[in-house]
Amino acid sequence: MLISEWLKYVLLIFFVSLSIIPASMALAQELSAGDLVFVTEDLPPFNYEEDGVVQGISVDLLEKTMEGMDVDLNKSEIQILPWIEGYRRAFAEKNVVIFSTVPLPERVPSFKWAGPIIPIKDVLLAEKDEDIVITNPEDIGSYRIGVVNGTAPMDALLTLGVAPVNLVVEEGSKPLVEMMENGTLDLSWPTKRSAACV
Repeated sequence: MLISEWLKYVLLIFFVSLSIIPASMALAQELSAGDLVFVTEDLPPFNYEEDGVVQGISVDLLEKTMEGMDVDLNKSEIQILPWIEGYRRAFAEKNVVIFSTVPLPERVPSFKWAGPIIPIKDVLLAEKDEDIVITNPEDIGSYRIGVVNGTAPMDALLTLGVAPVNLVVEEGSKPLVEMMENGTLDLSWPTKRSAACV
């Protein structure tokens, strides 16, 4: 597959939930690191669980940040949730740190942000033998594309004009990997550890 250069760079970053407190008032609110609840999604290589341990690039950065604050991060307390569930929890509860995520314009005012973690290039993936070529946004609309519910890639595809009927929406990346492998999907936003473009 030819990966189109028109796809933009995004930044993955941590953000802290302010619940229903207006951002202007929340800036004055002081938090103790021990009061924070950490949630993330299964998004290798940034955050994922392997052999019962939460790990990844973002988790390592979070751990180093907490060490710099003289706080030990207990990785067993990091919760891996479907993206949309973690995101909703960040709005419903105070002091929830959700990572890693993209600072979409509509998200920025609602949270305190830390980062960026790392810039990445957005890509769509296809099986090598499918010979799919994308040269402009209009080419995407004729394919079945797998995305994780409520994520920035889903929003980006809808903004590009991809019809909702062409999106296969799942709560996590594992079913998308399986569908790519069995040919159910034509394209997918990065779902495999080796697929993330760093």
